[in-house]
Amino acid sequence: MRRLFGLATIVDAVLASFGAKRRPSRRRGVGVLATALVCALGAAGSAQAQEPSSLQGEEFHQFRTFFNPQLFQVSGNCNPTGTSTLSFTMTEGFALGPYPGVVDASGSASFGPQILPPETQSGFPITAVGEVTQFNEDFTVTSAETTVSGTKELAPIAGNPLSEAACIQAPDGTTTWYFFANTSYDALITTSSGQFRDSGLSYSEIQPLYDQQNNIVAAGFSEFFVLSNGVVPLTTTGHATGGGQINHADGSRGITFGFAAYSKEDGTIIGRCNVVDGAIRIRCYDATQYSQSGNQATFAGTAAINGSPTTYRIHVQDNADPGIGADTFTITTSSGYSATGVLTQGNIQVHQ
Repeated sequence: MRRLFGLATIVDAVLASFGAKRRPSRRRGVGVLATALVCALGAAGSAQAQEPSSLQGEEFHQFRTFFNPQLFQVSGNCNPTGTSTLSFTMTEGFALGPYPGVVDASGSASFGPQILPPETQSGFPITAVGEVTQFNEDFTVTSAETTVSGTKELAPIAGNPLSEAACIQAPDGTTTWYFFANTSYDALITTSSGQFRDSGLSYSEIQPLYDQQNNIVAAGFSEFFVLSNGVVPLTTTGHATGGGQINHADGSRGITFGFAAYSKEDGTIIGRCNVVDGAIRIRCYDATQYSQSGNQATFAGTAAINGSPTTYRIHVQDNADPGIGADTFTITTSSGYSATGVLTQGNIQVHQ
């Protein structure tokens, strides 16, 4: 299992190339959170194939050394007995995980008097920290043809140490910054099939790096996305209609459907559906989300399955007219029902 704290292996490798090392840290209270996150991920239902991955598991890393000081810069007003402020800029950082590529980020933070014992950093020269009171960040990831842009702000995470920071002013006038913050994120994922929103929990860390004589030789920046609330399509205008039949996963016949959904510029969204699968009857009453891009549409709302309340999500793809053997229909419900397949009868139209 990946550690929830500490800089990436890639940072260690770079530092090792010129004989430097990180100061060992004392991390507390993260094992329970890590286990809970893994269990939550395992229990969550899988997303539709047409939807992009969430940011859960994504990592950002960058480091500042003598050779690349412009790639990660930290500055601010250091006041150990009062309120300190800092700002940072990261360019051409490493994005790892569901969206590997390049990340740019910038942000600012404030923290109070350094009178608390550190929870996540025990090495010289940091002996006291202040509680982080404000944090904001903007980030953009470029991953092949996908772009992820988002924001972060301060948010508590149960089981994690307190958000804390410290600054140490050296006699030569330089300032060393240490920073750890629990955060929430809100991101827009833009793919070739549309735009989607993801939100959840993450944390950010700025950590000084030392050589064998405890001289600070570099600074590392890391961020980890630890839990997603789920990816949802961004609402757009559009209109989709259709009806027909698809087979079961084993190839047997028997799932009949009909639907109509549209989203207007004034914000009005309407969706209706009927799905019959043997003794199973699903009826969609409304739509609260609608997203359309090219020949694909996704809409979601409230429904009933054999009279019991549930929520649904339908994704359709209009590949030909008529749609037999080409168009696709997918429905999932929060009560556990799902069906997907290529039309064996009927037609789907995503109106352009």
